Amino acid sequence: MLFFQTGIGVHIDNDYVSAVLLGTSFKGIIKKDCKVQYFAESTSFDEKLKIVSCMISDFVRNYGISSPYIHIGIPLGSVILRDITLPSAVKENLRTTVKYELEKYVPFSGEDLYFDIQNIAEDKEEKRIRVLLAAVKKDELKPYFDLIDLPGHGLASIDISLAAAVNTLAGLFPSLKCYAFVWLKNDRFEIGFVQDGFLNFSRVFKTSLKGPGLLSEIGRELETIQENLPDKSEGQKQNENLRVVLWGTLVDENLEEGVREKGFDLVNLNLYASPVSAQEFISPYGLALKGLKKVSNNFNFLPVNLRKRLSKAPLYAVITLCLLAVLSAMAWQGSLIVRTRSISSHLDKEIAILQKDAKQIDKIRKEYELLEKKIGYMKNGNPDKAFVLDIIKELSCIIPYGSWVSDLRFSDKGISIIGFAERASELIPLLDKSPYFEDVIFTSSITKTRAGKERFKIALKVLTAKNAE
Repeated sequence: MLFFQTGIGVHIDNDYVSAVLLGTSFKGIIKKDCKVQYFAESTSFDEKLKIVSCMISDFVRNYGISSPYIHIGIPLGSVILRDITLPSAVKENLRTTVKYELEKYVPFSGEDLYFDIQNIAEDKEEKRIRVLLAAVKKDELKPYFDLIDLPGHGLASIDISLAAAVNTLAGLFPSLKCYAFVWLKNDRFEIGFVQDGFLNFSRVFKTSLKGPGLLSEIGRELETIQENLPDKSEGQKQNENLRVVLWGTLVDENLEEGVREKGFDLVNLNLYASPVSAQEFISPYGLALKGLKKVSNNFNFLPVNLRKRLSKAPLYAVITLCLLAVLSAMAWQGSLIVRTRSISSHLDKEIAILQKDAKQIDKIRKEYELLEKKIGYMKNGNPDKAFVLDIIKELSCIIPYGSWVSDLRFSDKGISIIGFAERASELIPLLDKSPYFEDVIFTSSITKTRAGKERFKIALKVLTAKNAE
C-alpha cells in the first residue's frame, strides 16, 4: 500500500455516473467521499464527461488534492473478453506474444484495438497458462481521452468497471473466492464467473424482460455456469450449490427469492454496513483501489504514453519522515549518552571527594579506637593489678610538694618514673610505704639541674589488686 496517496474511481453507465474518493494513511485505506448523479439515457457522452469533470473537480477542491490518480471504468459491452491458453515458455514475453497473435483471438485488426491481458491460472504439470485477454476498439475508447485534459490532472488508467467491481467484492468478502455474479441494469445484465479471485469470464445480455421472464433468463445462464464449473476452484466444493452475487439498482426481493428457489446460494452483500455504502459505488470503489494497493484484476487500456506517472513525492515524504525519525532517535540517544557521561563524570568527582572524606573518617576512627583502648587500659588495666587511675592518684598523694613527674610509663615489668624533686632520695621511702608498690629503686644516678632540682629515674612494681586492698 502506498502512503498519503489519493485515488478517484469513476464509473460511467447509461443512466448514471458514480465516483469514489479514497485516501491512504498509516491507519489504512479510508473512503473520503462519494458522489452519484443520474441522468436520462439520451444524455450525450460529452455531457456525461462534463459531469465526471465536475465530480473530480469537487473532490480536488474540497479536499485540497494536488495530484490525484484518476481511474475510469468502461462498461463490459465495449470490451471483448477471450480466455486463451498458451505455453508456459512464453510467460516472460506474454504481452508481446499475444500482440503478435491478437487477430487470431478477436475479429478485428490489431491496429484498431487497445488490449490488455491478465494471467489467471497456471498448470505447472502441463506447462500451460490461462490468460484472460481484454480488448476494446480504439474508436470506442478515444472519447474517454478527453478526460485526460478536462480535469487538468490526467488519467492513470481506463479499466473494465466489472473487473473493478470484482476487486471490491474481494475486499468486502475475503473468503469469497469462487462465485457467479449478475449485475442487473435497466436494459441488460452482465453475468460471469470469478475463480480464485480472478474474473474468469463474463457476458452481456440485453433484455427487455421483467419479473418472471427476467428470472428465467438469469436462472438459465446461472445453470450453464454451474454445469461448466472448473474442476478445481478455491472456495468451491464439489456438489455444493453455486454461490451467486446479485447486485444492481433493479434488483428486488422477488428476484432474490427466485434465485434462491432455483437452488443457488445467494450471497447477502449488506453494503450499507461497509465502506462501499451503496450498489452504485461497487465499481468506482474498486477503481479507486487500483492506485492504492495491489488488486487481483487490473486491466488498463490507456496507452502508456498517455498514462499519468506514479508520483514518488509521497514515497520521498515517507522516506524523509523515516530519516527524520531515525535522526531524532539518534540525537535523543546521543544526548542521552552525553548526559549519562556527564552524570557519570559528576558522580566520579563526588566519589573521589567522598573517598577522601572516608579516608579521613577511617583515620579518625582508628585514632578513636586507639584512644578508647588507652582509656580502657587506664580504667581496667590488668584485672590482677591496681587500676591505673588509682596508681596515678596514689603517686600524686605520695610525691611531696615541690616535686613532679615528667614521664610516667607502664609496662608488664612495672612502672618507670622520671621527674624532678628538691631531695630525690626521700622519694624511695615514701613509695615503699605505699600499699600499691614494691621493689622501689633508682635506675640511674641522681643529677642536679641548673635550677637546683634533682632529676631522678625510679622503677617500681605494682602490687596485685588483692594485696593493695
